[in-house]
Amino acid sequence: MTPCRMLTVVVAVTALTTMGDETMQVKVDRYRYIDPMFECVRIVLAQRGEAYSPAYIQGISGMAFRMAGPCPCAPTCSNAMEPKELIERLGYAAEEIELGNVPKEKLAAAVADTVAKVKDEIRARRATIVWHAFTNAEFDVVSGFDEIEKAFIGYGSYKGNDKGPARSPETRLGTCGDICPVLGAIFVKEKKGELDAREAELDALLEAIRHGRSPRDRFLAEVKEGEIPWRFQNGTACYDAWIRQFALNPAQKVPDGAGNHYPLNVYASARQAAPEFLRAIAAKHPKGQQELLAAAACFEKDAAALHGVQTLFGGWGPKRWKRPDPEKARETIALLKEARGQYAEGIDHLSLALQEIDPKRAAQSKAFGRVRRQDGKVWIRDVARLQFERKRDNTLCGALHQAMMKSEHPYSYSDLMGLSGLAFRFRYSNGKTRTGFCPSSAIGEMPDEQQDLARRTGWEMAFEWQEPKEDPNGIRSRIVAAVDAGKPVLCYPPVWNVGLIYGYEDEGRTLLVNDYLGDEFPSRVPLLKMGPMRQTLKTWTQPMPMAEALIETLAQAVRNWRRETHHGGLPGREYWYGNAAFDAWVEDLVGYETLPEKNIAGLRGVDGWVYHSLWDARQAAVVFLKEWSLAAPAMREGLLKVIEIYQQEVELLQPLVEAKYAGEKRDTYLSAEERKQQIAILSKARDLEERAIAAIEHVVVRSKQNR
Repeated sequence: MTPCRMLTVVVAVTALTTMGDETMQVKVDRYRYIDPMFECVRIVLAQRGEAYSPAYIQGISGMAFRMAGPCPCAPTCSNAMEPKELIERLGYAAEEIELGNVPKEKLAAAVADTVAKVKDEIRARRATIVWHAFTNAEFDVVSGFDEIEKAFIGYGSYKGNDKGPARSPETRLGTCGDICPVLGAIFVKEKKGELDAREAELDALLEAIRHGRSPRDRFLAEVKEGEIPWRFQNGTACYDAWIRQFALNPAQKVPDGAGNHYPLNVYASARQAAPEFLRAIAAKHPKGQQELLAAAACFEKDAAALHGVQTLFGGWGPKRWKRPDPEKARETIALLKEARGQYAEGIDHLSLALQEIDPKRAAQSKAFGRVRRQDGKVWIRDVARLQFERKRDNTLCGALHQAMMKSEHPYSYSDLMGLSGLAFRFRYSNGKTRTGFCPSSAIGEMPDEQQDLARRTGWEMAFEWQEPKEDPNGIRSRIVAAVDAGKPVLCYPPVWNVGLIYGYEDEGRTLLVNDYLGDEFPSRVPLLKMGPMRQTLKTWTQPMPMAEALIETLAQAVRNWRRETHHGGLPGREYWYGNAAFDAWVEDLVGYETLPEKNIAGLRGVDGWVYHSLWDARQAAVVFLKEWSLAAPAMREGLLKVIEIYQQEVELLQPLVEAKYAGEKRDTYLSAEERKQQIAILSKARDLEERAIAAIEHVVVRSKQNR
């Protein structure tokens, strides 16, 4: 957009239209790109008189260079920043009202309060950003309201625009809970400063490079043919995954609506901004000017190829691609390959440009943990909260998954549960073992599993066991160095579940901790109150092939089932394993009334934890085997039987899971009736485990014979 045209828009949108006492609307610009995250910021600030072009906002926000998923949530889940951060970078204060954690019974009142605040903003002649106001799970611009119809008026990326403003019920913002969090609204407040254009532009280049070269999981990297599990991908890896979707069976492929049409429409539109943005800033960065212009040419061709795919998909109307069409599939593959090649070349040019302009910043593009600093607080971005009851109950694998997501070689939770053997292990300790009743029976951070993980994932961990009070300055400096490098630190928060240090305040004296049991996220924990364990990802070497790792993992599952007792890699400890563990647990439940008081207290302390950990592990086993058997086609048929058995066990355990999470909070915890039900369930579960292990052993023996 030319400065003259931008000025025209600004003049047009600063007016206020009042249509009676009950209806009010502020004139605003329409959406110029199909963008669910940042175009709303430009429109709201344009109404304040800011003359940023649409392409410039797409560029500094990073949206112009994104490619993720492919899935419906990708355009809103994979971003260089959030809208509030963009507003702040542009020099404005912002207030964000988040409703995602509001209890269901209080949501209606919170929504009503938010609606009232939005109307107050409109009365003050300020358009507002509201999530899910008109579109589905996007940030929209609310520019007016109708008190009679109880409606909001405004625009979204695909609502309103050339047809005039959209209208929706004013409470619609609170109705998206089934598909996404209820994110609420963002109010732009007073102007506090000016945009640092150089910083914003170079940060955009840095993030484009890092995103474009995002790591790919082992399936995409190593399994060259056939089906692979769906994994969220970024950058060139997303292109590769998308190409593979169409190449797997071109004769039957039809692009699904939400998973293909929606992200394609967003990225094809936003990519058109990349060449305009780069050409606009090239002269401001003379050292990298030629490379920036070369990148612009590549992204222009990338955008054209994506538009070609859009044409083949046919949009959402009557021309939509609805039936298998092998020729269209082949054309789609060719266009996606063209787009991928141009995108990758464009990223390479950006890398060369940034190296010329700012070598220090260019070096940061190799770190996948993105670090943010603000007001003395330093943290690694985009770390998901660790919580129980989310099918990630093993705290080692939950925290390690988050740490590995910030590395060049990521693994999923189910990958880690499988490759460690934890998905197949059952362990228990009681009054007849040296360890006694102990929650450590279900943990994953002991030497046996750590060694297996290192060998099968390729990751060596740097391990440290020392109370912070013994060397506070040394420990603090190592934690700060790790976070500054974008590497989260596995730790024991005050309670001994594995958590994740991913930030700090006061130069590391207060840590920002992702804690399974934390009431807040993050938990702010003084260094001296932390536990003694810390681990970071150290070095990665190429691990054994995936099929070999799978066979080794399965053989270990058989050994663990028949192990009876073992120390888990810590001599002096003692745990029941496998079949013997089930026998010991059932025996304690059967003889509950005759147990010594100390043992009753011990059983009550671990029973719920052990139960839901078993349920969680077998869910991970199902996912792991479904996915990793794709890397070993010769074993897949045999493993389908194992998957079916473990799925039966998950369903068998399910009826008591909710009660076991509640544990001793219930008066009926381990009542006679509950024990009777649990004994019956565990007896059947043990039989299923025996069948699963027999089937696994058969697969292992056959695979070794066929080598």
